[in-house]
Amino acid sequence: MQSYTRLSEKERVFLAANLLNADASVKELSQRSSLSQHATRNIQNSLFERGILTPLYHIDLFALGYLDFTTFFNRGAESSAVQRRLEQTIMTQPRVMGLNRMGGGYRYMLWFGPRRCTKLKSSLLS
Repeated sequence: MQSYTRLSEKERVFLAANLLNADASVKELSQRSSLSQHATRNIQNSLFERGILTPLYHIDLFALGYLDFTTFFNRGAESSAVQRRLEQTIMTQPRVMGLNRMGGGYRYMLWFGPRRCTKLKSSLLS
């Protein structure tokens, strides 16, 4: 059975106000959640330490002159062996830049690009 982490009322307010913008500056986060900057910084650090907030790094390909696309999908209930084969097959495709497992309504996030991105991918991996 999974154990859940309890959130304080301030943490709930912080998460509700900053759900899609948790990487903004402390000043912006505190303004959105109506908390002091000191409280916001402490809450943010606590959520990072407990693994509730985790950084997700993303290369901005558009800034590098490339296009990238993201799609979310769910394959339904499958055995772990079938899931592994699907993931391995997807990752062998030259235009695929990444495949992330997720929770919630969608199991996967697929990040892919046009043909030009394959050169960028190979140069980043070499």
